[in-house]
Amino acid sequence: MLNLPTCWSCQYSFKWIQLLFMTGTKQCPSCGAKQYNTSRKKRKIVWIGPALATLMLVLLNIFHISLMNVLLLGLLLLLIALVISPFTYEFTDKNEGVF
Repeated sequence: MLNLPTCWSCQYSFKWIQLLFMTGTKQCPSCGAKQYNTSRKKRKIVWIGPALATLMLVLLNIFHISLMNVLLLGLLLLLIALVISPFTYEFTDKNEGVF
C-alpha cells in the first residue's frame, strides 16, 4: 500500500496536497524541520523523464502510433507520475546529492 512520508524529526505525517508540487526541500508544519529527499529517491526521480521519452519513442517507431496519440499518452503518464509522486518521497535531515 502506498504511504505518505513522515517528518524525520517529529514523525508528522504529511498530507498528499502538501507534497504534490514539492521541489527541493519541504518544511514540516508541525516542528519546522527541513525535509530533504534521500539520495535514493532523487535517483529514481531523475529517471522518470528519460523513461517516458524512451517509451514514447518506442511506441512511435515500433507500433506506428501517431505522434498525437503518443504525446497524449506521454501527458497521461506524466500526470499519473505527478499524482503518485508524493507517495514515493522519503525524507532525511541532510541534503544528500543525487549520486
